[in-house]
Amino acid sequence: MHGERVSRIFRRLDESYRLVSRDRARGSGRVTSLREDGSGEAYTAPASRYFRLPFAYWEEEWHRRLEMPGKAVLLIALTLETNFVVPPTQVKAWYGISNDTWASGTTELMKAGLLKSRVGKERNWMKGLAYDHDVEYALTPRFDTRAMPGFTR
Repeated sequence: MHGERVSRIFRRLDESYRLVSRDRARGSGRVTSLREDGSGEAYTAPASRYFRLPFAYWEEEWHRRLEMPGKAVLLIALTLETNFVVPPTQVKAWYGISNDTWASGTTELMKAGLLKSRVGKERNWMKGLAYDHDVEYALTPRFDTRAMPGFTR
């Protein structure tokens, strides 16, 4: 029963989506990954600029527990350096989401214990005695995949 279901899934991935190729020899069960764009070309691992979802995302069911703003901010945070600043004036231009979505997402992740923040104060000499206040964010260690073994950038 399970073998038939798996076979159907791989047939669909092969014939409909061109995401895998199957060895046609009966009983070999050999499946090869193809490019995710559906071109049918052989898969190659990304050389740079990729991110990994930590296993905790699935194991702790964050895919079910987080709302869409939290998921969006988490995905963005996984692409950035360990400690990052995202100026509120750049959220829409850089990531295509509203300031409200960014604010909701960061709040949700901080309440869940997945993101931490601190306010930095830096003298802005162009404004005389005024200071700029930037919020620096960092994913908590269990979600910071850059610090996990095997990550190279």
